[in-house]
Amino acid sequence: MVTRPPTRSEGLREGRLQLHYAAQVLGALGASLKPMQSDHSHTALEMRAGRLHVAGHGIEASLDGSGALVIARSGNARTVPLPGCTLEEVLLELPKVLRMLGVRDPKPVKRLQHDLPEHPIGAGEPFEGFPIESDVVLRWLAFGWQVIAALEPRPGLQPLRLWPHHFDAARLWRLGATQSGAALGFGASPGDAHYDEPYFYVTLWPRPDADAHLPDLIEGAHWHREGWTGAVLLGARVLDGVDPHAVLRDAGTKGMQVLTS
Repeated sequence: MVTRPPTRSEGLREGRLQLHYAAQVLGALGASLKPMQSDHSHTALEMRAGRLHVAGHGIEASLDGSGALVIARSGNARTVPLPGCTLEEVLLELPKVLRMLGVRDPKPVKRLQHDLPEHPIGAGEPFEGFPIESDVVLRWLAFGWQVIAALEPRPGLQPLRLWPHHFDAARLWRLGATQSGAALGFGASPGDAHYDEPYFYVTLWPRPDADAHLPDLIEGAHWHREGWTGAVLLGARVLDGVDPHAVLRDAGTKGMQVLTS
């Protein structure tokens, strides 16, 4: 079990982007194995033993920080290395691997239609050798998964999932029908266009007015207002000793007050 974050939170961009595109492979495989869901949860991943993971139809598949995709069924396993292959080449290979493992007439594994950060992989270039930073990113995701999973159970709290689109571990807390769809989103991101380092967040929906008063947060956290509204705790502050569990509890309480006042 992951109990501590990595000791590094900066310089992870290339490792993060390669994993973000690798997550599309797992999401597409999961979508081919599971029934379609209106919330797109059939494309979602999870963290298991420090690896990106999907399961369905008797198939277990996981990806490590080196880009090695391991697909297993009934004790048999095949490894599909991503480095040296394009995204489309990997997707075409997966039904062949499923047939090798005894799956009859596997569905085509189709690329997920997501707007992703720009990267040569998205333009048809092959995956490269995954940098050591990819392992650090996976450790942040595993740590974030553990923190979000530890949220106190409450009515309306949705399951924890790792979404291949935003590449974050998140769960939604619906505050009830009387709140006109009000909800808080609790999540952990390895970094994105908003913050070039891992961070925890609590988003508010509906989004408060731009001039709405937001209560002070625990020291180390801050309110984000550009593009979305929510509390943010950067990975660097976690490494400084700020407790993400405490920040999520505090931000959840204050966010609920904002949405229900």
